[in-house]
Amino acid sequence: MRRMEQAQGRWPTKHIRNGSVLVRLVRISSVAVNLILLSFFLTKIFFNFLL
Repeated sequence: MRRMEQAQGRWPTKHIRNGSVLVRLVRISSVAVNLILLSFFLTKIFFNFLL
């Protein structure tokens, strides 16, 4: 039983690690896009007020 658990436990951990890395990249990219959009909107508002 222990051998089967070890054999089964090896593969899912790799898939989970790859999935977590992809999820982290997606989260980082989404946060970066949100920050860029917020910066663009803020700059537009500031330029509108200044002009």
